[in-house]
Amino acid sequence: MGSRKTASTPRHSKIKVARCRVVPASHGMVLRKRTGLVDQFASSSPSSGTSLPPHSRPTSPSLNETYAFGEALTPTSSVPSSITPDDVATRFQLEIDQYKALADAVIAEQAEALRLLKDQEALLQKKYQSTMKKFEEDLADRKRDYQCPLCLDLAWDSHVLGCGHSFCSKCLNEHKAKHEQKRRDNPQTAEILIRCPTCHSYILSKPLRSATIQAGVKRVAAELFMQVPPTQSLQWVI
Repeated sequence: MGSRKTASTPRHSKIKVARCRVVPASHGMVLRKRTGLVDQFASSSPSSGTSLPPHSRPTSPSLNETYAFGEALTPTSSVPSSITPDDVATRFQLEIDQYKALADAVIAEQAEALRLLKDQEALLQKKYQSTMKKFEEDLADRKRDYQCPLCLDLAWDSHVLGCGHSFCSKCLNEHKAKHEQKRRDNPQTAEILIRCPTCHSYILSKPLRSATIQAGVKRVAAELFMQVPPTQSLQWVI
């Protein structure tokens, strides 16, 4: 058998060219893909109506991301655009009126409290004056009980005569000195015995010092805030 010579075939001639099948436009996959792209492009296309191809169009954020970004930039207490300056002025005037009403109420309450305090002060002042008047009258009565009938002052170092009348030692010394002067001036007519300045009875014995009257005199003097005068001894010789 003789060898059969075959012509060499180039390598590239063995490559099979794939045939492209033309898919009809009415195919379901094509319609789904085209509809999805159109919907995505329509949701993110600008308002001017010009369309951009999907590869050159910038990706837009989702609706939730847009709201989140807007809430981060917008203040919490934003003023609605429907509020007018007249509304702001009206609200401000209303707040002023409320503050004025509150201030008037506080002032009225304080005025009422001040009036009550003044009434109490007037009542206390009236009671004080009444008490002081009664105290002064009582003190004047006690002062009359312990006063000397001659000098009308408190009977300091008081002495009691035999007739029962009491005098301060200063007045008794002066009364005794005047009687001695009359006897020296008129020895024929002047009485030898000295008499009581009040009842004119004869003083037959030396006056006696009264500790009871002296204690009462000191007590009244302390209530009158009087200073105690120097002690005077009685100069009396029968």
